Amino acid sequence: MLALAAVAARANAQQDYAAMMYRMHHDERPVANASWIAPRADVDTETVAYAGSTTGYLAHPKGSGHNPAVVMIHEWWGLNDNVRMEARRLAGEGYTVLAVDLYHGKSAQTPDDARNLVIDVVHNPGDALANLNAAVSYVKSHGAKKVGVLGWCFGGAWSIQEALNDAPQIDADVAYYGTPVTDPEKLAKMPPFLGLYGSADGGIPVDSVKKMEVTLQAEHRIVEVKVYDGAQHAFANPSGQHYDKAAADDAWQRTTAFLAKYLKG
Repeated sequence: MLALAAVAARANAQQDYAAMMYRMHHDERPVANASWIAPRADVDTETVAYAGSTTGYLAHPKGSGHNPAVVMIHEWWGLNDNVRMEARRLAGEGYTVLAVDLYHGKSAQTPDDARNLVIDVVHNPGDALANLNAAVSYVKSHGAKKVGVLGWCFGGAWSIQEALNDAPQIDADVAYYGTPVTDPEKLAKMPPFLGLYGSADGGIPVDSVKKMEVTLQAEHRIVEVKVYDGAQHAFANPSGQHYDKAAADDAWQRTTAFLAKYLKG
């Protein structure tokens, strides 16, 4: 009976998560409303199979050798052109970036489609973690000595989960408005963490963000958290309807400084 109750509770939590995501994005579409942001240096890109037949988008500095790597996790829309742009942009900072695909070739153009894709993932969390573990193994097998994870929204939540699940292999985690984890036992093994959130996020209360920060501090983990006053959920997405350039630009500067410190240092 206890096992059945645990399964039921987990199923309810999964449905609640998908519903929360839908509430935050129900009025949005992944339509560009801002200029693409070019990388600061030339990069090469290719599509690679990193987990069986699952393919991702690989970007790295043009003509460079081995670089520290970042496994990049898409928002709830999927691995689309915005995420590929972000991969190229970060590669221009001196990283090998593997933008993964947790939807196995699918992407969404409407909130209803995105909700269905999210539900598929949260019903199979082991598959998602295996996907991310494979991505980390892929970049390490191609010469990366240090690896970070970075994601936004849905991907921010999964970046936290991957950092906790595969902690010995992860040297830094950057989560843009990813659902916080506050369990001290889980956070005791967290690698250096940068959390970027908006005070006007309708789905992630600032109190939960602060609780995660305080818990990480109590566990003597390296943690940096920035909450942007007035910024909404998805404030860093230039293809979204809640893009906040000032907050996004500052978050990017914090991101690159943090990754440089823990992946290049």
